[in-house]
Parts: sequence; C-alpha cells; structure tokens
Amino acid sequence: MQKNKIDPSEIKLTLIEMAPTLMNMLDRKDADKGEKYLIRHGVEILKNTSVVSIGDDSIDFKDGSKFSTSTLIWTAGIKAPDQVNKFGLQQGRGGRILVNKQGQSLDDEKIYVLGDVSLTDEDGSGKGQPQTVQGAEAGSKVAAKNIALAISGQKTTAEFEGKYSGFVVSIGSKYAVAHLGKNTHLSGFLLKQLNT
Repeated sequence: MQKNKIDPSEIKLTLIEMAPTLMNMLDRKDADKGEKYLIRHGVEILKNTSVVSIGDDSIDFKDGSKFSTSTLIWTAGIKAPDQVNKFGLQQGRGGRILVNKQGQSLDDEKIYVLGDVSLTDEDGSGKGQPQTVQGAEAGSKVAAKNIALAISGQKTTAEFEGKYSGFVVSIGSKYAVAHLGKNTHLSGFLLKQLNT
C-alpha cells in the first residue's frame, strides 16, 4: 500500500461466500484458524450469502439486500461447462458428471469421465472428490487400467481412491494454513515461507 500511496483506512475488504463455511478442502479446525486470521486482520466475512446480480456500484444478494462497492474481485468455484448439460448423463454438484469408483458414468459404463468435470461420491455426501491435480491424476490411472481390462474382456476392477498429499491455503503475504498427510496440521508465517 505504501508503494502505491494508498491509505489503508480507505480500504475495506469483504469476503462474500455462498457456502456456510470457508476453505472446505481443509479440516474444520485448520479452516477456522484461517478464518480467524482474516477477521483479526479486518476482513469482513459474509457466509451463506448468494450474489444474484452485479451493478456499477453495488451487488444484489438473494435475500433482496444490496452491498455497495466500487471494486469487485470475483473468484468462483469450479463448475462443469454448460455444454455438459447436453450429454444426457446424470450430474451432481456443480454440474459435474456422476461416476462410479471405476471412473465410469452411472448411465453408461463405456463412458469414462475424468478430472474436474467428474464427481465420485465416495462418502455419500454429494460433495465428491476435491477438484485438484492429484484427483485428476488418480482418476486417469484408474480409467486407463479399467479401459485396458475392458478391452481384454475382463471385469473393470480398478477403483478410485481419494488419496491426497494435503492442502495448503495461502492467506495474504505472511500466513498460510495446511493439512498435510493424515495428521499434520500447520499454520503461520513459517509455513507461508516454505510454500513460496
């Protein structure tokens, strides 16, 4: 801010989230640390808040209220492209195509769906696997094995397992929160330095 001669008192940051929680890829305790850090640093957080339209100097919320702002930075979650709706395959959260643990569409076992556009609902929550490179790589290996098995006339037995090395969320220039492996939970300035 000093470099650009901006008075910090002239800036107010508000994070608007449609979901009831933030940083959902993290363990709740880790996510809560990140949220508390944001609040301590003056960020207003509005959860369970749906944006329905954006004007020149305000945002309209689903509940009918307005939020005045002259600057908006929009970051949206990952959803399937609209053309996926034309495929005629069952879809889940975010328009993602529902697949079984073998990576096959629930509608046709000859159709394999991979990456961000697929949703494997392992735990029955409807959330599906995280949309990460790790998930896409794991899904591609399963699909490749099953396609090879199917070509040779065998049963498709390879199953997707959501194994992730962990998740790191960078919050500002001096803080980060992480859940690594099964039981490693880290947060703070040092983690941020390791992550840059």
